[in-house]
Amino acid sequence: MGICRQSFYNTFVSKHVLYLEALQRYNRDQATQTAEDLNGGATPIEGLTSVLSSFVDRCEEGVEPACLGTNAICKFGQRAAHFLLTTLGGLKISARAGMPIDQLRQVALLALQALR
Repeated sequence: MGICRQSFYNTFVSKHVLYLEALQRYNRDQATQTAEDLNGGATPIEGLTSVLSSFVDRCEEGVEPACLGTNAICKFGQRAAHFLLTTLGGLKISARAGMPIDQLRQVALLALQALR
């Protein structure tokens, strides 16, 4: 890319920080696209159809189907991915059921302690 090392480190603390920033942007863009596709349908089924069709269209256009998000999950390992997805699923259900924010934070901290 022609970026000198010093310019890189003046902008980003490390390659890891750059990777995390890129992943956050990617996730934000993907969430926006999915929400637009989902809300574009007159019914929930039409919205889901739009989400899935949009994905297939991107594959047909030659966009790499193994996205940055998928690659991140693979990089961190399948066990960590299962742990993360299970924890997030539990937090989402708990939040939807009305669990107070302070209790959601406690559950998240407990989950993190299990990793240490």
